[in-house]
Amino acid sequence: MEYIDNISKKIWITRLCRIEASKRLDSNDSFTQALLIYYSAIITALSIWVFFIEKTSQNNESKASLILLISSIALTMYSTFIVSKAYKERAIKMKYNYIALDALSKDMNKLKADFQENFIEKDKLINEAAELDKKYLSLLQEAENHTGYDYLKAICDDKDVTMTKFCKVKYTYFKAKEIITMLICFIGPLFVIYTYIKW
Repeated sequence: MEYIDNISKKIWITRLCRIEASKRLDSNDSFTQALLIYYSAIITALSIWVFFIEKTSQNNESKASLILLISSIALTMYSTFIVSKAYKERAIKMKYNYIALDALSKDMNKLKADFQENFIEKDKLINEAAELDKKYLSLLQEAENHTGYDYLKAICDDKDVTMTKFCKVKYTYFKAKEIITMLICFIGPLFVIYTYIKW
């Protein structure tokens, strides 16, 4: 029965991790789309600024035009990068994967219940569990692997799992890193432009 429980547990944990991975990818998609709009707004503001500088003074025109050119190139490169990441498509693929894992988990629970009710013999139980394990391995290959952060988030949110102090610290580190990265993405361009103008 331990063999069956181990398979059941890994299916359940993987399903939770894939749910978190799908949420993370959806969140990344929303965040990057918001950044594209934000960066486009900055470039629009820069364009207006360059237009007024050209009207009023010739001294800062080259500096302002250079900032605008660099910003436009950076936005183009960022847009290309975001398209290549395909967050939305990956999130959908991950969602299909965790739905299939959920069905597999239900099959495993039914198998365990049948065994406990004596509807199924031990040898047959092990054979069917091995088949479900093969399906599990096949499902793992259908989508990219989840990250360590997804795993920590899954076990953090699961009330049946007790997190160790190390896991809590690691989860906090990942969360802090995510927030700092978001702040840098929003504040960074403004800081660079401001520094360049003052320099």
